[in-house]
Amino acid sequence: MAVHWTGSQTAPGTWTYTLQIDPEDNFNISQATTTITMTGLTGVTAAGPPTSSDFPNPIGTAILAWTPQVLNGGTTVVWSITGGGTGNFSTVQHVFGFTITAPGAPNGTVSFATNGFQVDDNGPRLDISGTVAGPTSASPCDVNQDGKTNVVDAQGMINEALGVASPANDLNGDGVVNGVDLQIVLNAALNLGCSASTDKPATAPRITAMVNAASFQSGPIAPGEVVALIRSGFGSSGGVQVLFDGTPAPLTYVTPTQIHCIVPYEVSGKGQPEILIRDRDRASVAFKVTAVASNPAIFTADGSGIGQAAALNEDQSANSPSNPAARGSTLVLFVTGEGQTSPSGVTGKLTATAGRTPQPLLPVAVLIGGQPASVTSYGEAPGVISGVMQLSVRIPLNAPPGEIPASISVGGNNSQSGVTVSVRE
Repeated sequence: MAVHWTGSQTAPGTWTYTLQIDPEDNFNISQATTTITMTGLTGVTAAGPPTSSDFPNPIGTAILAWTPQVLNGGTTVVWSITGGGTGNFSTVQHVFGFTITAPGAPNGTVSFATNGFQVDDNGPRLDISGTVAGPTSASPCDVNQDGKTNVVDAQGMINEALGVASPANDLNGDGVVNGVDLQIVLNAALNLGCSASTDKPATAPRITAMVNAASFQSGPIAPGEVVALIRSGFGSSGGVQVLFDGTPAPLTYVTPTQIHCIVPYEVSGKGQPEILIRDRDRASVAFKVTAVASNPAIFTADGSGIGQAAALNEDQSANSPSNPAARGSTLVLFVTGEGQTSPSGVTGKLTATAGRTPQPLLPVAVLIGGQPASVTSYGEAPGVISGVMQLSVRIPLNAPPGEIPASISVGGNNSQSGVTVSVRE
């Protein structure tokens, strides 16, 4: 089977990578979750679904349902789809593309790999993999990243200096965007060279993305949700503070490029809270996001947001394919994004280890293997900071064996797809 990859810039800040599979053979998809992974990227803030339905059935019919996730600080994108089936590569050449959004060009070599495809029913699993050189980085003076520096980039710098646009191009690294940065762009437009500083951050401090820390999916936020902020333009990881409409958020993990924190319960009822990061004497550009009542997500065993859930069997051992749970037994799941609780959640408070713990205000439901599962108990996880919920659920007696889907809904809002638990034959 011949596999080819190509990569190109299709718009400012947008890069499309294309997978081409030459005609070869039949295949089947035997795993509960099939993934395509792209690594070697830089600063990815978003990813789109495959742009073509040219993949053979049954995958072709659901190609746009593949779920993209941006992981590891924007260096990795994983597309996943749940469900199996058969098809063939035997008649035509198949092509489909993946689009990512990044503030600059991906550098170096981008690698691709798939997991879950198997050729000729009982044959060996086919791991499609390949590499493609990333496009050359745009000049820091190419403000709109269209491959050239001209009057359009100068106008972009004027807008940043006037506050019409976010100040993302601090070219001389002095912490502000002003006429000095505009002059640097004008010189580059006149072919006098781009003299942007290489010794200091070339961009103003900013939040480039915010995702649920369990699912690693972007979207709205809920009170008490554990989130991960991807940041750029900061040179340290000390003295950090994250503010949601002025309310400090409890921090659980901090590096120069990533912060994990708990959304304060004070965002309840606020439409679009403004988020700022303060790091010593520097502050990020304001980042706005929509606040909702709930945004549930299940924590997974490897922290990727897909695959095996971080779950405990009835004997408190870790649930896994090598240690599956019996039908009818109790399974413990861990969730964030359940929203406000009763009694009301207190930002930064550790949940008591004795007595009944706070429960979400909104109704909770669980599906295992597509079947409703009885929730025997639920509430904030004892001994853990408020914002992580623990649920005990009973595996349906008619649940199929193997690695089967698990999902939770809180107030009608569903957790991410692609999470599984392991059930015994």
